[in-house]
Amino acid sequence: MTLKAIDWRRVLTDNSIEFIERGKNVKRGQLNVHCPMCGSADPSYHMGLDPDTGWWACWRNSMHRGKSPVQLLVALLKIPYWAAREMAGLDRDY
Repeated sequence: MTLKAIDWRRVLTDNSIEFIERGKNVKRGQLNVHCPMCGSADPSYHMGLDPDTGWWACWRNSMHRGKSPVQLLVALLKIPYWAAREMAGLDRDY
């Protein structure tokens, strides 16, 4: 299996995850969410997610960034790694 394109807007909407598309710290074309790694310490929408590439980064903590859709799905949806891997269209060997 290969990585499939993830419709991030739909993932966020279907899972009732609030996001913004405009405002302070929101780069044009990105979706911003509360950083799931910062948790309650994130008072705003500090994690930017590029819906085209799937890359994500927190404005508050540079350690909270990456390119792995699996890692982000696990953090956002609080699902097991294997479930996130399946959502991303990846098999066990990933």
